[in-house]
Amino acid sequence: MVLGYAAWQAAAGALTALVLVWLAPPHGGLRGAQAALAGAMVVASGTVVFGWRLFRPGIAPVPQLARAWYAAEVMKWLWVGCGLWLALGKAALAPLPVVLGVIAAQIGFWVGLVRVR
Repeated sequence: MVLGYAAWQAAAGALTALVLVWLAPPHGGLRGAQAALAGAMVVASGTVVFGWRLFRPGIAPVPQLARAWYAAEVMKWLWVGCGLWLALGKAALAPLPVVLGVIAAQIGFWVGLVRVR
């Protein structure tokens, strides 16, 4: 289930990157497409990290599952924060395409909510 959501997020990011390839620089072109893919992949991999940590206990008592949920949420946001810091800071990718990739990944998640069962 989690991999299905991440796949929808990655697909939405790839679609956004394809659109940005056709636009002119500074926000378009290959650099813009790479930045959009980076933003989407940070969010999609954050979803995978969340799912990995959330479902780690398996069938367990409610308090243990609640702790797993909180830990998964914290790990996801740390992952996303570090990933965006790397993309915008260290890799110096263009901010607008990165944000477009993040938004596309979120829309992909919402589409996944309707599609993934």
